[in-house]
Amino acid sequence: MKTFKEIEMDAATKTRGRDIPRFPLVTKYTGGIGGVWVIGGAPRIGKSTLARHIVYALAGPTTPVIYLDQESNHADKQTLDGIIACYDAGLRERLRKYFIQADSLLEVDQLVHTARTRQGDDDPEDVRAIVVLDHLQAIAEALKLDDAARAISRVMFMAGEWAKAGHLVVVLSQVNRRSYERQRPKLSDFMGSASIEQTAHVAVGVWSPTGNPSQDVVVTPLKTRFLQDRRVDIHLQRDGYDFTEDIVRSYNGGAAGAAKPVKLTKVQAAFRGREAETLATRDIIQSLGMLRRWDTAERYITSAVKKGEVYRAGKGQYTLTKPASVPAEVPAGVREEVRECGNL
Repeated sequence: MKTFKEIEMDAATKTRGRDIPRFPLVTKYTGGIGGVWVIGGAPRIGKSTLARHIVYALAGPTTPVIYLDQESNHADKQTLDGIIACYDAGLRERLRKYFIQADSLLEVDQLVHTARTRQGDDDPEDVRAIVVLDHLQAIAEALKLDDAARAISRVMFMAGEWAKAGHLVVVLSQVNRRSYERQRPKLSDFMGSASIEQTAHVAVGVWSPTGNPSQDVVVTPLKTRFLQDRRVDIHLQRDGYDFTEDIVRSYNGGAAGAAKPVKLTKVQAAFRGREAETLATRDIIQSLGMLRRWDTAERYITSAVKKGEVYRAGKGQYTLTKPASVPAEVPAGVREEVRECGNL
């Protein structure tokens, strides 16, 4: 008979390790989106925009998004349009059908239970929801309990129960004021950190080393049950509502280390600005600037597929995120796939 801890971990593995579209480095260094995901940082640092990027790209018939925005910071149409503009044209239609704006924690709980039996248009299986709580402290305060810590603990308990049922839960948390000057947050800086540390499968801190979050944001994994501890800073370049992954720097004990930055590979960089798209072999090679060295470029792509840097979605088609159905065989070369492009 399994122990309670084993049963709890089995429930967590139902949703762990899902690729995060547009953010392959965040996926790599956190283990992916699953269970209870907590994003912490100072006000106006970009937590809500980052969270919406993550969940918007996953919205669909098998993963409706239930969003509780207690402060309504991102309910305006301009913000919505700004984030959607970073993706393909089909995203707005998916959000129209599968995005639900909740008004209270009780309504979220009711919607989550409905999602367990609701069937999607394209999938006969039970639907699992993505729940976003924005943000934890305001939602806990709305419960009007005498003890703030107990209120936060109650919200996190509900988040944990939803995760055990197979849903994805993203929780946004404020950090205490003492951490503002230090910049890189610690898990202990999260307001209500005891219950967060107990419940979260993944916790990341969001901060800006330049103090200008409109241009430069860093995501630092602080806890993950999916991977061994990796001390890294994942740099995101920000342009309006868009984020582009740049480099990863290692650090030791919370202080910036001297480790050499790990840049995106040439093939990964070919997707920059088109992270959510499926690119043809010719698109990648053209981005590499190697049209006159086609054979060498083919080897770059083949090597990238073998290393798991990109995925083969079909004949001559590649993505940054793993498709639901990956071709059984990894090609030894892509020459036979690209001759359809004609003479160069």
